[in-house]
Amino acid sequence: MADTLGPHADVELVDAAELLVTELVTNAVVHARSRARVLIVTAGDRSRVRIEVHDDAFEPPRMGGFDPDATSGRGLALVNAMSDRWGVEPQGPARPGKRIWFELGVKTSLLA
Repeated sequence: MADTLGPHADVELVDAAELLVTELVTNAVVHARSRARVLIVTAGDRSRVRIEVHDDAFEPPRMGGFDPDATSGRGLALVNAMSDRWGVEPQGPARPGKRIWFELGVKTSLLA
């Protein structure tokens, strides 16, 4: 992830992005039973990064309660807590499924 975001990306941004992508890709594989595709987009002024995880399932993810002792079930709660914004959208008529995206603010320029 650090290579993709660039050498000047803040360490906290990279750590958060890696964790949240891992959670969403795991959800795509385990719950959607789908392959996952990841897209990273920076804002024109490079103040934000938007990361999307695409899968082939139509059903939207559900953020539910989880047992504090459970070893899973916190993925969307983490996305909700750690990202600036997030959402779910259909991929469009040409491709089945959905994309779950989140945005993180960038403290320094991603690309020098």
